[in-house]
Amino acid sequence: MLIAILTAAAMLASDSAPQQFDLLCTGLQDFSKRRPEAKDDIRFRVDLKNRRYCLSTCRDTRVLNVYPQHLAFDETDAMLGGSRLQTRMSVDRMTGAYTSIAYMSGRLMEDTKGQCSVQPYTGPVLGERLF
Repeated sequence: MLIAILTAAAMLASDSAPQQFDLLCTGLQDFSKRRPEAKDDIRFRVDLKNRRYCLSTCRDTRVLNVYPQHLAFDETDAMLGGSRLQTRMSVDRMTGAYTSIAYMSGRLMEDTKGQCSVQPYTGPVLGERLF
C-alpha cells in the first residue's frame, strides 16, 4: 500500500502528470443528520504546481495543502466567539473519496462524503483575472 501511495505521489509530481485539473465531486451526502441529506456537487479547479485551488465560479484562489495521501482544501482549527471550530475538507489521492467534516466545540456539525473524478482544467491560470 505504501509503495502505491509513493508511486502515485511521484507521478503527480512528475512533469508528465497534469499539474492543473478539475475535480468534480458528486453524490455528496451529509451524514451528520438523522437522515442523510443530499448536497450540491462541488467543482475544484486545482493547480498542484502552485499549490492553489478555487471553487465553482473561482471568485478567489486559496492555498492547497498537498499530502501524499490526500489533497486538503480546508483545514481550520480556530476560536469563533468562544467556541472551537475544526474543519477539514479533503479528497483522497488514490480513490477520489471526498470528505468534509466540521466540529463546533466538539459537536459534529457536518460529515459529508462523496466521490470525485478528474476533469479537464477550466482555470484560472495564475495571474488571470478572476472576474
